[in-house]
Amino acid sequence: NGPMIINIFNSFQGINIGARISTILPPTSAAGKVLLAYQDADVTLEWKETELKKLGATEQQQLENEIEAVRQKEIAFAKEPLIASVSSISFPILNFKKNLLGVVAVVGFTEQISTDEENELNVFIKDKSKLINKIFGHVPGED
Repeated sequence: NGPMIINIFNSFQGINIGARISTILPPTSAAGKVLLAYQDADVTLEWKETELKKLGATEQQQLENEIEAVRQKEIAFAKEPLIASVSSISFPILNFKKNLLGVVAVVGFTEQISTDEENELNVFIKDKSKLINKIFGHVPGED
């Protein structure tokens, strides 16, 4: 199956991000892209096939390109995958074997979520990603 929301830390109580605990996210979400980039294909096969039927050929190819970029950069972006005006950034939590342990998603209003990797928030997120992954023995760029 796809990525499931297991916890939500909400800095703005009362703002609905379009998901709840136990929501299964689509492959076009930032967390979905990370899952498809790192999880064993046999684990995600049924979910991926079902969800890809909802996309056109161009969207499917774009998704595959984005998944490859996630493998290279270890960060994913998604613009409004569940609800208008809400976008996200995700990164994998990997161990020393580069096995996926989990996914962290940062969700906010679209105007606050940039796809520019040099954006201050994204640099901060990438730094935290490196710190968390180092705890589990994964150092990005060392394969």
